[in-house]
Amino acid sequence: MSDREVARLYIAEMRALLPVLRGHLNTLGSSSQEEQRAVAANELRRLAGAAADLSADFHAGDCAGIAAALARAVSSSPSAPLSLPPCARGAHGIGAARIGTERE
Repeated sequence: MSDREVARLYIAEMRALLPVLRGHLNTLGSSSQEEQRAVAANELRRLAGAAADLSADFHAGDCAGIAAALARAVSSSPSAPLSLPPCARGAHGIGAARIGTERE
């Protein structure tokens, strides 16, 4: 598999994960019921961990670090406020950056 194919595979996987992560962040940031927040917190933690592992496997260290930090930021108590740094508070920002590959 060429580097370009590997990059495309990584991008496709992350594009599948990011909207789901965004949805769970939106649920945590809304006035949803505690049960919905608990499910969102658990899924966000699980999927952010998966995104961190995937990014590490594809040698995307920055993305792996961000995803791991997001997984750690989700409190074990879904009713507790989500404590994310200001740059990560807007769920709309997740996935907004374009991932490009070098042209041959």
